[in-house]
Amino acid sequence: MALEIVKYYQKHQQQVIENFQLSLETDNVDAIHDMRVSFKRFKILLQILEKISDGKIVAKQEYGHFNKLYKASGRLRDLHVQRQLLNAYKLRNGNSYEHYSDYIERRIIKQRIKYLLVASAFLPDFMTELGNQCQDLVSAEQTQYLLSASAAIITSKLASISQAYHQGDEPAFHKIRRALKEIQYLNNIMDNQLPIRQLVNIDALRVAELGQMLGAWHDKWNGQLMLDKFLSGNQGIDNPEAYHSLLKLLKLEKENEYRQIEKILQTEMKLL
Repeated sequence: MALEIVKYYQKHQQQVIENFQLSLETDNVDAIHDMRVSFKRFKILLQILEKISDGKIVAKQEYGHFNKLYKASGRLRDLHVQRQLLNAYKLRNGNSYEHYSDYIERRIIKQRIKYLLVASAFLPDFMTELGNQCQDLVSAEQTQYLLSASAAIITSKLASISQAYHQGDEPAFHKIRRALKEIQYLNNIMDNQLPIRQLVNIDALRVAELGQMLGAWHDKWNGQLMLDKFLSGNQGIDNPEAYHSLLKLLKLEKENEYRQIEKILQTEMKLL
């Protein structure tokens, strides 16, 4: 197991470096996305290392090496997703939504400038030393202990999911989405050997499916907020009815997806 974890770390270290460099050279949507996914996987791996290191590694402190870049890239990624979402509605509805499309493009340009400013201060060298610590720590532990430590982390994630669910509001769903992704990544790190169904009442495939559903819902939630903000600041646009119809459609589809997800959380994950 130790060797698999080290290889996992090295793989995503390389992907961060490659995608970070690519994101500087071009406005590459996939590079931003893939770099962020690797950072997310680093985050959950750091939680494992914290648990087995007797205080030598503190996950939140290590996040500090890349958190500003992660957040800046996240804001850019959200705009990329909204462009993709709008393009899908353009095809479905036969409308160019020109004014809103231009608004998103202007925001992407502004956020990319901010991203590049943050990126100029990012130093990826920390990953080499952290990788050495990772290798030393996991190599000193038995596979069963690593699995037990990971299972304990999942139990804490389930508690966070339950707490968020009982908040009963839409922003809490984002917390659930993030926790499910962490569970998925943690199982990947542990070579899919964790008893996921026993721990969270659904199997690993369903965790991934639910995460995708929450991702689609989250995109529409952000889309509703962004379009509403656009309409509030652009009341004199041509054909406002088309934009208000799009807003209603976003809200309707988002609410339908919310109910589907809520049903899974209640009936399959038993979050009652």
